[in-house]
Amino acid sequence: MHRIDTKTAQKDKFGAGKNGFTRGNPQTGTPATDLDDDYFDMLQEELCSVVEASGASLEKERHDQLLTALRALLLSRKNPFGDIKSDGTVKTALENLGLGDGSGRYSKTVVFSSSGSYTWPADVKRIDVILTAAGGGGGGCNAENANQTFSGAGGGAGGTVFATIYATDNDAGPGTYTVTIGSGGSGANGSGSGNNGGNSSFMTLTALGGQGGQWGGATNTAGGRGGSGSGGYKTEQGGDGSDGQAGQALLVGNGASSYWGGGGRAGQLSGNPGVCSGSGGGGAYDNSYSHTSGRGGHGANGVLVIREYM
Repeated sequence: MHRIDTKTAQKDKFGAGKNGFTRGNPQTGTPATDLDDDYFDMLQEELCSVVEASGASLEKERHDQLLTALRALLLSRKNPFGDIKSDGTVKTALENLGLGDGSGRYSKTVVFSSSGSYTWPADVKRIDVILTAAGGGGGGCNAENANQTFSGAGGGAGGTVFATIYATDNDAGPGTYTVTIGSGGSGANGSGSGNNGGNSSFMTLTALGGQGGQWGGATNTAGGRGGSGSGGYKTEQGGDGSDGQAGQALLVGNGASSYWGGGGRAGQLSGNPGVCSGSGGGGAYDNSYSHTSGRGGHGANGVLVIREYM
């Protein structure tokens, strides 16, 4: 390809060595730029070669072949990015996109809702982990008048730990690892505190279970505290359960929400179990003072979610 280079071209019109055209000026004797076969042949072949490179044949009647060819060559490849693979530059391309060995490409998600073992595949470079402990059980009730325990408290939710673990980290990488998932604390049957939720653990991570709904005396039932955790880059403490009773006031002891969602509602003589992983059970209440033992709802079990990246 070349710029116009006939004797009548306007020299250096667009900079040194970059000739252009002039319409000429009869008054000053400046001729208009002449065109020659070299220049027209160059224009013709530059344009036609693009069309032919797309696999099309030239058609005199069409005026859109250059645009069609550009779209075919640049936007509609049968094997997009195939040239990256054929050039042997996949690793470089992924690193340029922030998807190199350090970050990896998403492969799959593994979920544990009960204890077991996790096998780290040989081709997985990193895992993102969310570990949640179990929720505490709701408090119970047993009352025949307002001076007794007629409303149990809600259980606290288990804590949640977030971590990113690389295969190159100490004590990490391909192998088998123990997974411990905390069991939900059972609700109290009759006046009393619910049981605490169990802790969850994985590798160096520990999430602490939520406290059961508390019984601090006949007319004092406080919501269980949420659990915390350790070992990751971030920890979310579980929510506190709702108080069930303060003196002769019924406060309704709903179970606490965990990172994953809501806990169990308080219920007449039977608290509801935690709904989402790690949430607290609801307390039991008896606003009719039937002198019947009511049981708090059980806390929900913990959970481990692992996202693998190759």
